[in-house]
Amino acid sequence: MIPALAIGLFLAAALTRPPARLGRVVWPAALLAGAVLFAADRPNWLGWAYLLAALGLGGCLARTDTGRTQGAVTDPAADRATGGGRRDTGAAQRGWAAVGGMLLFAVGCVAYYAAYDLGHPNGWVPVGTAGLIAVSAVTGPAQAAPALTGYARSLTAVALAALAGLAGALHRPEHPATPPDPRPAAVRVVAYNIRMGFGLDGRLDLDALARAVDGSGPDVVLLSEVDRGWLLNGGHDTLALLAGRLRMPYVFAPAADPVWGDAVLSRFPVRAGETRPLAAHGAPTGAQALGVTLDLGGRELAVVATHLQPPPGQGPVAQAREVAAFATRYAAGRPLVLGGDLNTEPADPAFAEFTRAGLVDALAAARPLRTSPADDPRTQIDHVFVSPGLTASGATAPRSTASDHLPVAVTIALP
Repeated sequence: MIPALAIGLFLAAALTRPPARLGRVVWPAALLAGAVLFAADRPNWLGWAYLLAALGLGGCLARTDTGRTQGAVTDPAADRATGGGRRDTGAAQRGWAAVGGMLLFAVGCVAYYAAYDLGHPNGWVPVGTAGLIAVSAVTGPAQAAPALTGYARSLTAVALAALAGLAGALHRPEHPATPPDPRPAAVRVVAYNIRMGFGLDGRLDLDALARAVDGSGPDVVLLSEVDRGWLLNGGHDTLALLAGRLRMPYVFAPAADPVWGDAVLSRFPVRAGETRPLAAHGAPTGAQALGVTLDLGGRELAVVATHLQPPPGQGPVAQAREVAAFATRYAAGRPLVLGGDLNTEPADPAFAEFTRAGLVDALAAARPLRTSPADDPRTQIDHVFVSPGLTASGATAPRSTASDHLPVAVTIALP
């Protein structure tokens, strides 16, 4: 619902005109506040970041739409009298401004997303871009676009509210989820690195991704490389769209930035959750550990999802140690399932950190169970661990090219 509301605020700000002095302050301030909240990388602030940035951006862009710029020819007779020697300098200035803006936008996108390969800080990019737009809105001439009448404003507000409601309806699943067994004897767990929804052919195909997950009949799904609005990938909310197809509620935890990370989807009610950012140890992409507590008809199951990021040329040993410690503390004696793209193989030191913590390899009976690359699996880097006392069976890695990894699925019998 937040994206629909953000679009409505953007359009409302772009189509209305507050007093000039107020607009010079309110719109730039809202835009900058939204960018700063996003760069702060706090999950609880993300909704406000979206709404403030959308409101401020709409107002700032409306202020830059000032009609003809000073210097443009407005009197054709005067132009004829001078032999047509005067040019529409305003149009030329607007053209250069448009070209410069597009170039700055492209440079900003490259600088932001390249950080996940090169490792440089990128939090300054949205703030710097918002600052440039705010300066243009503050220093530019007064807005010349006609203000909407009271009737037009009311009609626009009604239309925007209807569109927001329609957007929310479009994201509801066509069929409600089948209620799970309130006291199951076992749960089917799937762990999958979904590569932001892009298959090996480079196309976004969420239906293929949903089939790859749903084919294993999961009760709990642990997802890695989930994006919720990366412009580089089209700006869509991969998690919400996939969860709608699977008819499963979700919990999301940011890792690289506020809209890229890991998620847990579950057919069972979620009673609690906790996330812990992991130290980078030199890796360019951030990582975290997400713990959620599922209610299995009066019994609780602790689930931890993560995606380890190894430093260049090394294994994710330190992060594995952090996640194992977090998971055992979070479970606090309850049955535990831990899984995700761990970027380590069974014989590696990082893998041993989980077994050293007392966890059991739930896929051991089916190994070798190679999961990457999806079209020619050679490495076993996607894993599921369980606490002692849980019994694993039916481990598989179904073939699919909906991602560059294969999903791993396993049935966990509860004590």
